[in-house]
Amino acid sequence: MDPHIGKLAWAEETGSNYDARIAVDRVRAALDDLLEQAKGYPLERIILPLGNDFLHYDTLLGQTTAGTPQDRDSRYQLMFRRGRALGTALIRASAETAPVHVVIVPGNHDEVSTFHLGEVWQAEFSSDPRVTVDNRARLRKYVHYGVNLIGYTHGKNEPHKKLPQIMAVEEPALWAETQYREFHVGHFHTSKVTDPVAVESYNGVRVRILPSLSGTDAWHAGMGYVGEIPEAQAFVWSRTRGLRANLFSVALGDAEVRP
Repeated sequence: MDPHIGKLAWAEETGSNYDARIAVDRVRAALDDLLEQAKGYPLERIILPLGNDFLHYDTLLGQTTAGTPQDRDSRYQLMFRRGRALGTALIRASAETAPVHVVIVPGNHDEVSTFHLGEVWQAEFSSDPRVTVDNRARLRKYVHYGVNLIGYTHGKNEPHKKLPQIMAVEEPALWAETQYREFHVGHFHTSKVTDPVAVESYNGVRVRILPSLSGTDAWHAGMGYVGEIPEAQAFVWSRTRGLRANLFSVALGDAEVRP
């Protein structure tokens, strides 16, 4: 979640360095680590959510989709190429382990760019039977696997307590067929689990706010949003028994800005 490729952070100002190359290295290392941890499980397929502020900004002026200026380390075109190459590498590495279903989740920093990346990856892997890409325009995506229904959204717009009801309304048939339901949310760069009540008579959908591998930029450091450990997570689901494991990969070492 939320790698923010193209973000610039200077250690003297923010406490740690971060740039596009650091972001790419962290994400690649995290995926390798999580795939290695998952080797102990008989994987039938891999769900790979991409998006959720995959890129740091959405315009040639370095602004988010809504027009908020960002500290950036490169031109838009270079950022986009780096993001495209990284996503391609993640998909290929995952496909070496099991068939991959790529879920494109638009973020608030890169809603337009993420859609374009999804179209590129869809075309790039159109002849690869191991890869499917869900790049539908809807902001919320769902994956059904046995008794599990997993929702994906960036989480900036929707009240989290309403996500269970939104899931039931948007996917009523899948809701009826499943027993274990979760929403995975980005945007907040921290790890948190909430268990809202879906409907009055149902105890139900777990909403997970997932952490980020991203560094802290000047604005967040100035506001005091510091100290979060850069981390990625993965989940192992059983077709018949729900969630079986939660895997963690923490970014190691101090990030150094390179030329």
